[in-house]
Amino acid sequence: MKLLGTDHVFTLADLKAHYDAIASYLHMPSLEQVQLGKGPDLAKLRERCEAIAGLVEKALSSRVWNSTFGVIATLDECINDECKKPIRKRMPSGKDTVDAQCFECKAEYTITTDQDGRVLWTPKLTCAPCSAPGCPERTTLWTHDVKPGTHWRCRGCGAHNRIVLSVSKFEDEDPAPAQS
Repeated sequence: MKLLGTDHVFTLADLKAHYDAIASYLHMPSLEQVQLGKGPDLAKLRERCEAIAGLVEKALSSRVWNSTFGVIATLDECINDECKKPIRKRMPSGKDTVDAQCFECKAEYTITTDQDGRVLWTPKLTCAPCSAPGCPERTTLWTHDVKPGTHWRCRGCGAHNRIVLSVSKFEDEDPAPAQS
């Protein structure tokens, strides 16, 4: 391990500690406050501003900032032919298997880690048969594409296939009542 530096952050607690005090100086004192000599204490304001400037300067001079440490699995390019974008996924500590999704095309993968620390990206795919009678051809679809409206041409017979949601006639004499 190598020390890279210290990350100094201007925190929400720092902001809360000074916000209201500074905000009160932004308002014009009332006529009554001016007459009673209760105007803003400029020495206190200067002191507060110097304290804030010190915190901001410390945060901006940090050698390390906005760093993320963790084990990241990277796929150089999505295997979806229409995408090819790189995918990165943080691997949670203690987990050997995690699901991942491409931000661009929504292709899904299962990432597994072996004993040597190598990762394997397995695409989540489904085989869909051709709808033409007697055609043995099958098409591979991403799991996120298995939904009504997805369509494709069969590579074997050229038939145009699509996934539909349908309702069919129930042949029984006394079907069970519909459930809502």
